Amino acid sequence: MMNSQEEDRLLVVRAQNGDRLAVERLVRKHQRLVFSLSLKFIGHHHDAEEVAQDALVKAMRSIDRFEGDARFSTWLYRIVFNTAVSFRRKKRLPMLSLDEPGELPVVSDFQTDHALHQQERFSQLHEAIAQLNPTDGLLIELFYLGEQQLQEIEQITGISSNTIKVRLFRARQKLAAILDPSLALR
Repeated sequence: MMNSQEEDRLLVVRAQNGDRLAVERLVRKHQRLVFSLSLKFIGHHHDAEEVAQDALVKAMRSIDRFEGDARFSTWLYRIVFNTAVSFRRKKRLPMLSLDEPGELPVVSDFQTDHALHQQERFSQLHEAIAQLNPTDGLLIELFYLGEQQLQEIEQITGISSNTIKVRLFRARQKLAAILDPSLALR
């Protein structure tokens, strides 16, 4: 069985050779996180949809220029980052945090107690991430939800790996304090 990175490599090669189904598969596979990252940068659902769509179109139109030096997802998220920055400049929008619950994928649709409990915990985490500094929230999303490596996040955001480590550490502390105020450092 192929891992996600190997699947991306295969799909990219097929897409570079003109396989439209491979392009569609890449878009479907990455569209949720692309939208989530766009929403983190832009803060407005409608505008985030526009940024996500623009970024995916740019990526698929320039897929021939993807050389495979980094993971496909890193290359794609860098395009999302640049598209969002350009959009914010053009619209003169400040970077906002994710403030609408339910924008990230729901853990489970089953109406069992376990699924409801997981969904509630996910919602609490989502709300806690929204309370972080927007950049810290983005780093948490890229590292944990996007499963990006530190070097890949550095390529995407332009923030050094050491700074990312420090910010992730501090963001985890803040999340712990938000989720359980008894853990807050005094």
